[in-house]
Amino acid sequence: GQAGPPGQQRDRGTGRPAAPSEVALPPPAATAGPTTPVPFAWLDDAELIVPGTVWVGFSVMRWQGSGLHEISFPIVTAAAGLSPRMQLMATVPQIARNVNGLNGGLGTSFLGVKVGVLERREGRVKLAIAPTLEILAAPLVGVGESRAHWGLPVSIQADRTRTRFFGSSGYFSQGVWYAGGGVGASLARRVGAYVSLSHSRSRAAGESVDTGVASRTDFAAGGSFEAASRIGIFGSVGHTIATAAEHGAGLVVSGGVSDRKSTRLNSSH
Repeated sequence: GQAGPPGQQRDRGTGRPAAPSEVALPPPAATAGPTTPVPFAWLDDAELIVPGTVWVGFSVMRWQGSGLHEISFPIVTAAAGLSPRMQLMATVPQIARNVNGLNGGLGTSFLGVKVGVLERREGRVKLAIAPTLEILAAPLVGVGESRAHWGLPVSIQADRTRTRFFGSSGYFSQGVWYAGGGVGASLARRVGAYVSLSHSRSRAAGESVDTGVASRTDFAAGGSFEAASRIGIFGSVGHTIATAAEHGAGLVVSGGVSDRKSTRLNSSH
């Protein structure tokens, strides 16, 4: 039998290749967010959607690295604007095919609320916090351990005409720190694009700095197209940089569609 969860074993330097769902680091940056084409949850901007608006996205993501692959489908991402400075948000992925070619299960999911705490220069500089509940994928949970953890991402953005600069950093209670940033631009009336770079690391309790640290650095680029008044199409590609195979090194490709509806949340249509 195994002494612990596969993800934790691989995080601690066994050298065995591991898919992103099997390591305790945030998922690779390849999922689009609700307001601009930037990665969601662990690397976000400080923008909030309009109150009374509901945004829902459905996407697929494929990871490949070290001769292994994993497919997540569907990845359901949603956001709902409650007030000018508050929105609910959620990301729930389903692992359709894992590295062993078997059916997977729910991946690590995020449920949270995003709160705007600062807005300067007529809205061109914004700061937001996003208290988040993280529900770990089953391979990351040992016997007697909880799947639920909390996180506190902090995001900042600065808007310059057709360009947005964004950065995000935060901590999740299983011992993960992350930081990153990027730039997004409006290339045309209905076309947007972004590039980003993020770094995450974790150290298991009781492990030394030299042997117990798991880390991953992700570069991502993507774009979005507004196909209709409320329908969007988005896609992205990402790759790890200077990352060990046991920490989820590899290539990530994703794409999906989104639907944005303006409605009062307490009424039916």
